[in-house]
Amino acid sequence: MEKQATNTVLLEDAIQRLYALERKFDEQRPQEEQRPREEPLHKRIKRAHNMGIAKL
Repeated sequence: MEKQATNTVLLEDAIQRLYALERKFDEQRPQEEQRPREEPLHKRIKRAHNMGIAKL
């Protein structure tokens, strides 16, 4: 049970970091290229993750 709680905390932390990355990359784009916020969170997280990998 403790391991599951630890994994949940790690997952939530990773989601927050990816969300922060998305905001950072979105701020660098011109206004007309920014993604709408109505898009589901999991799609925004995946895109931020992929963009982060591409920047490496």
